[in-house]
Amino acid sequence: MPSRDNITRGIVAGFVATTIISFFMILKEVARVFYGLDLVGVLSGVFNSPSWVGWVVHYVIGSLVWGALFAVLAPRLPGSTCVIRGIVFAFGAWLLMQLVVLPLAGANFFGVKYSFWAPILTLALHMIYGVVLGMTYAWLKGHWHETHKHEAGEWRYIAGGKSPAQ
Repeated sequence: MPSRDNITRGIVAGFVATTIISFFMILKEVARVFYGLDLVGVLSGVFNSPSWVGWVVHYVIGSLVWGALFAVLAPRLPGSTCVIRGIVFAFGAWLLMQLVVLPLAGANFFGVKYSFWAPILTLALHMIYGVVLGMTYAWLKGHWHETHKHEAGEWRYIAGGKSPAQ
């Protein structure tokens, strides 16, 4: 079980990642690109509530639920870096959204009720979320430059620095 500190780091990383994708979601609406696909509207509709409730649910899921779950699962996920693990985790979250959440919200599997582009757009948003989640989590843990443990046992780094053994 991860430490309370790691779960807090996961929640903070989830909040940062949710904020970044929220910016892109708002930008999409302002630019009127894929205008019919309103993910926060889908969440609001599930609860038959105003838009602000959808935003709160969006942040709770992205920060508390996914962030904490990432902290628990990160050591077990495939990948040599937190960023790759974040992408793997976000892909799983995307798949869950496509196969469970969207059909329950009446948007059919993969959100095809909205458009052909719905699964592609939501995948892109989830990949951004995963990259930012993994980067932020690694930074908060102090593993920003760490990539993986080399066969010989020494640590390799993206941008220099000393290995833990030095």
